[in-house]
Amino acid sequence: MNRNVLRIGAIALAIAGVGLAVILRGILTPMPPTGPLALVEPQPGSPQARTEGVLEITDECVRLVHPDDTRSLLIWFRGSVTWDATDRSVAVTNPDGGDLTLRSGDAVSITGGGGPAATLDSAGSWFRRPGEDCTAPEWFLAVDVQAAGED
Repeated sequence: MNRNVLRIGAIALAIAGVGLAVILRGILTPMPPTGPLALVEPQPGSPQARTEGVLEITDECVRLVHPDDTRSLLIWFRGSVTWDATDRSVAVTNPDGGDLTLRSGDAVSITGGGGPAATLDSAGSWFRRPGEDCTAPEWFLAVDVQAAGED
């Protein structure tokens, strides 16, 4: 009976050690900076709405300025974009695997989906919500981004 107790204790200790190692790795591994990016957790489905305009990157958020001068807050899937603070750019990985680096003033065409600011909570499960200073009448979830004229 003592051997069984020792074996069970050793197994429990090993499991606890592995669990602790996973937790510590998650805590100690620095997360990439999100900068002004509004991020939701990836979700299945691919909305097919399309919009275009010029990127406006501020300290608080990334917006799309449409040809009629209205603005939409851009929201991204976590893991599909990376913020680079050194040159204030957004590196995008599209669903087809294509990479694109975007800066403020770049003209883009975006496929995704969106809605009015009042429905911002329906954008998805938030990883990083936009700040209070980052307002726009609409939001748009950027799923696929192309430089204008490349579609």
